[in-house]
Formats: sequence, structure tokens, C-alpha cells
Amino acid sequence: MAPSIHRGDALVFRAQPTTNVERGQILLLPLADGSGASYVHRVIEKKIQPNSSVEVRTKGDANPEVDNWRITITSSEVPVYVATLPTRHLPLISAGKWGGVALLSALSMICVSLIWPIARSRKREIADSFE
Repeated sequence: MAPSIHRGDALVFRAQPTTNVERGQILLLPLADGSGASYVHRVIEKKIQPNSSVEVRTKGDANPEVDNWRITITSSEVPVYVATLPTRHLPLISAGKWGGVALLSALSMICVSLIWPIARSRKREIADSFE
């Protein structure tokens, strides 16, 4: 889905009624092979079936060709893409356990450095009030 979405990005979806799906929206859909895996592609064609299910044809933005399958969405709602959290720019998180520890430590030091001066001035104010 590059250039909009890159491998490693965290995607945010919201449920939307299936009948409201529009051409151009990006959906999270199950692979047709029954593996339970999902894929994210853009809707390029939509047809409402007589039984009220919705059939869509999709294409990945980085793919030169349209997907050679159509998928029928039988559920009442479908996950629609709304935002990207570019986590690929946070290498510490993807560095495993120790990367997470390093990130947490760095964030803790930043918080302490921001809170410490406020706490010291507040302590002085309290001490001054007793004089």
C-alpha cells in the first residue's frame, strides 16, 4: 500500500456498515484461502448483491494490477482504514525486549526531568509558607 502505508506501520480501523463501503476506501479483508490471515487493499469496484451482501474488487496501491479475485462481504460491518501510526520510525520498539526497556527508560528520564523542577519549586513554596 506504499506510499501511504509501509510495512511495519500500525494501522487504525473503524467499523463501518458494509453497505456504506465506497470506491477508494481501504479495507481490512480476510484472505480467500481460509487461513485466517488478512490483507489491506483499496476498493476499486463495489456491487450490492440481491441478498444485500456486498461484492468488492480491490487493488494494492503498490501493485501494478488489480487483484484477480472479488470478495463478497457477508458481515454487516467491515473494518475501514482511518489512520496510520508510523511505528517503523521507532526502531527501539521493534528491537525486542531490550529495545522496549531502553525506550521505557528514556521516556522515564524525560518525565523525571520535566517533573523534578516543578516538584522542587512546589516544595519550596510549602516550606516558605511555614516561616
